[in-house]
Order: sequence, then structure tokens, then C-alpha cells
Amino acid sequence: KAVVSTQSTGGIGGSAGVFGVSMAIFFTNFIGVGLSLVLIERLGRRKLLLVSQIGTFLSLILIVIAVVLVDRNKLEMSPWPDIVTPNCAVHDCTKCVAQQSCGFCTFNVTHTAGFCIQGMAGHSSLDRCEVAGGDWSSSHCHSDSNWFLVVAILAYVLYFSTGLAPIPFLLSAEIFPQHLRDMFTGISISLYYSLIALVNLGFGELYPVLGITVLFAIFAGLTFLGIIFVFAFLPETGGNSPERIYRLFEKPWFSLPQFLYVPVSDQEGSQDG
Repeated sequence: KAVVSTQSTGGIGGSAGVFGVSMAIFFTNFIGVGLSLVLIERLGRRKLLLVSQIGTFLSLILIVIAVVLVDRNKLEMSPWPDIVTPNCAVHDCTKCVAQQSCGFCTFNVTHTAGFCIQGMAGHSSLDRCEVAGGDWSSSHCHSDSNWFLVVAILAYVLYFSTGLAPIPFLLSAEIFPQHLRDMFTGISISLYYSLIALVNLGFGELYPVLGITVLFAIFAGLTFLGIIFVFAFLPETGGNSPERIYRLFEKPWFSLPQFLYVPVSDQEGSQDG
């Protein structure tokens, strides 16, 4: 949800534009879920999850780059410093529209120069931006790079819905013993949604302070740590019986001989020999 919210704060404005992007996100999510149903048995849980994580990581990097491009349209000094309040004294458009009672004023048709100024939802303070021939907005940023941001968001939704969204629920039903499965599956799902709620709440509080680029750089870093964790600790559970899955987790996975997946049947064969 934090990623999807950038469609308005980062560049997509107007009810028609927001509705169009929202519909594109809906259909992209639908396609991602369909791909996961097709690929999860062909590639396996581990490979599909890694592909999803890597794609999500690269999409987050693209979002950061897109927001940086959106924030290129700024002036070093406001032409009306007497009406710029402290909370509006920011240079980046995405930080500006996140501040209360602030908006971004751009002066030319290409929207390559602008600044942050105080105002209401519909107009700038004293209408100075509009009178000077500027285009003022308190909800989004005008930029020629908006399309790049939309593509990055759709890529994120596609990769996330393909693996990161469904596979954790599947794994929680496979890796726990039968007598503990219900309890630990419930704990896993509760933790999953609690962390989602924490991210959404934290995004709203930290976005005006840190800005989108810093927040999504943090998201990208956490996703990269997740790639390392899955690569090092998660074996392939698909096609294995519960007994074999439990045996996969009997010994620590993070050791050089076991860094790559070795099927349990091969291990058992070598022990029998």
C-alpha cells in the first residue's frame, strides 16, 4: 500500500489519472496472482520466491530513480519568501505535497521549475502562484517522468503478487508439524498483517520527514536482506513429503556445503551407501 500511494503523491494527479492507474494496478495484481498459480509448481517455491524478491528489489530501485526524476523540477529560492512557512521550506516536490497546508507551484508547461509555497487545497496563499501564471497543486507533482513512476509501480505490483504475496502463506502450511500447524500458521499470518499495518502507519508518519526516496531506499534494503535470507535458509519444499520437509530444517541451512539445495532423497541415498 505504501508503494501504491506514490501514484498520487509522487506524480499522478486528477481523478481520471488516479482512477486509470488504480485500474492498471488492479489488473496487474490479477495477472501476478494468475502467474503464481501457473509457475509455483513449475519453478518451485524457492525459485519463484527468489524471482519475486529480486524483481521487487529492482522495482523499488526504479521507484527511487523515478521519484528523483520527478523532484528535478525545483528552484533554489522562492520568489515570495515572506509567505513561505517553515513547514513549506522544502525544495523537493514530493516532500512539499506531503506537508500540511503546502503545495508546489510550477511556472512553465514542461514543469521543470517550481517551488513549495503555502496554500489551501484549491489554491496557493493569496493566489500568488496562479496570478503569476503558475500551476499550483497540493496533492501531486507535475512531471514528464510520471510515466516512468507508473511503470515502476506496476512492475513492483506484478513481482510482489507473483511470489511474495502468496508463497509465505503456502510455506507456513507446509513447514510446521501437524500438531503445531494451526497455531504457528495463525501466528505467521498475524505477524504478516501486523507488519503490513506497521509499514502503512509508519509510512504516513515518516514520509513528510524523510521523503519518498529515503523510505523506498530503506524498503529496497530490507528486500535485499530478504533475498539473502531466502537464498541461505529456505530449501525447496515443493514435491517433498512432510517428513522430508521436517528433515530439511533439522540442521542449520547457512553452511557452505548446504548453501545450495540438496534434495533429502540424495542425502538419504548417500547415507544408505
